[in-house]
This record gives sequence, C-alpha cells and structure tokens, in this order.
Amino acid sequence: MKQAQDVLTIRTHHQGHHDITGEIDAWLEKQKVTTGLVIMLIQHVLASMTIRNKSDRDDLHALFKQFESGQSLPGQSAVPLYSTQLSIPVRGGKMALGPRQAVCVHEDRETGGQSRHIVVHFIGE
Repeated sequence: MKQAQDVLTIRTHHQGHHDITGEIDAWLEKQKVTTGLVIMLIQHVLASMTIRNKSDRDDLHALFKQFESGQSLPGQSAVPLYSTQLSIPVRGGKMALGPRQAVCVHEDRETGGQSRHIVVHFIGE
C-alpha cells in the first residue's frame, strides 16, 4: 500500500471554470502509481471543484447564479455540483474519468489572478 500527499497551487485567471485534469494526472504520474484513490480538497471558500463535461462552454457560473436565484433550470443543467472535496478512482496511473469528463476548479471571484491551493492525497498501489 502506498500513500502520497502534496499541495498543488492552481492559478485562476478569470471567474468560472479552470480544467485541472492535466495537473492532477501529472502529479499522479510523478507518484508512479497504478491503482487506488485520489482525494482532493480545495482550501478556499470562494472556489470549489466539480467534474464536468469537457465540451461545456464556461457559462456554468451564470447557470449556478440562476440556480441560486430559484429560477427553473433546463433538464441536465443542475447535474454538475460544486464541492470543496472530490474522490476519484485511479486506474492505469490516471484518474478513471469518462472520456468527456474533466476535473475543474470553479473560481467565484470576478477578478482573476487568484492562487488556489488543493491538497491532493493518493492511497493505493
């Protein structure tokens, strides 16, 4: 059984979503792991994480604001949920995401240029 932990710093450049799938997979590759579980925690109250469709435009922030205001949402729009923590299985040294899925940091601040810290922990082999 192997465990590894680190803190990754992600720089957000604008309000909305920032795909960090590559950064997490690169970290996993450095750990030389094959199978297990990666757990991520973002250490901020004005940023969160979600798994979303890679091809989605960056209008989910506006959709989230619509959800907060109580307005009705189209069918699958509410599927991506925001969280401060994600747990994802690892297979073949990479996150076992679907082919169209991406791990994203959602920046809530209107100004970009924020440094967001994500604690990444792996347990497995």
